[in-house]
Amino acid sequence: MPPTPQSPPLPQEYFIIPVGASSFKEAMQIGCECYHKLKGIIKKKFGGDATSVGDEGGFAPPCDAKEGCALVTQAIKDAGYDGKCKIGMDVAAAEFLVDGKYAIDNWYPEKEKDPSMKMGIAELTEFYKGLKKDFPDIETIEDPFDQDDWDGWTGAPPPCPASRPPPTASPPTPLPPRPQQ
Repeated sequence: MPPTPQSPPLPQEYFIIPVGASSFKEAMQIGCECYHKLKGIIKKKFGGDATSVGDEGGFAPPCDAKEGCALVTQAIKDAGYDGKCKIGMDVAAAEFLVDGKYAIDNWYPEKEKDPSMKMGIAELTEFYKGLKKDFPDIETIEDPFDQDDWDGWTGAPPPCPASRPPPTASPPTPLPPRPQQ
């Protein structure tokens, strides 16, 4: 059953970001444990075929974005790392941009397509804001708009990377000249 217009789109992949780890080794352990918990949850809910991974190694279960975030959140909790992990997703919005609208039903058979599932920048932006409100642990949304959708990128809400203000770091200090030998 396709997602309802209130809960689009299907991200290409979800990922777990172990921000609370004290070392790289601990981050790998947390990531692996959560990953295997998530695989088990997806397999139980959708069957073994749903545990295939996307191009970048993340899971892409057959569900809408809200349910996907809920699955990742559950895996983090079940692994015992609530508060130590954040959620990331790769929406790959370029894959469903059609005639200036984000056609979130683009991958459905023609008979299941719904005109209300074609969103402009404002609607998609509002969806991302609502998703972040429902799931405050979302740390990043990769490719939330098409790479050439400058209007979308300039108005992107957090946690979209382009919406963050530029760092306020001072310019780097030049290195001293190397001694001649």
